[in-house]
Amino acid sequence: MRLPCPSTWVQLRGENNRPALYAMTDSLAFFEQIGIDAIYQRGVEFGNYLKAKIEAQWPGALWVEAREPYSPFATALTSFNPFVDRNDSSAYDVLHTAVDEVANALAADDPKTYIRYTTWRSSLSAASDDRVGFRVSTHGVYNGYDEIDDMFDRLVYHVAQTGLSTI
Repeated sequence: MRLPCPSTWVQLRGENNRPALYAMTDSLAFFEQIGIDAIYQRGVEFGNYLKAKIEAQWPGALWVEAREPYSPFATALTSFNPFVDRNDSSAYDVLHTAVDEVANALAADDPKTYIRYTTWRSSLSAASDDRVGFRVSTHGVYNGYDEIDDMFDRLVYHVAQTGLSTI
């Protein structure tokens, strides 16, 4: 079997997009100036801040608990589901719809806030995805505490608008 020429998947056009390459190198230089470790640590700090807010509002809603700051396993990513039936596979369709509606409502707000959600199987024996959770990524350069507070307040409001019971 002959593999395709690498140029067909590295670059589909015949010439370089130099402005894009310069923008990428400038972005990397900017991150290097701040410091990759500083960005990581601040992102984790924001992630733990959000996790604490979630735990205070909806105890037990986090899929992964907050970690010690700056441990090798700490992350700026927060995944959670505030609904009572979050572990009930028969409620998956209802919860998936609710989580999708909340994410869309936040994206329609002013200012727009884009959070994602993820789905997965609870076990290898599950026939298909039967768990869903919000997924919020805090960023050490582009976010601040006030933005996290604003997003969280609006998230709480939109979750309440679903009419579903929360933890």
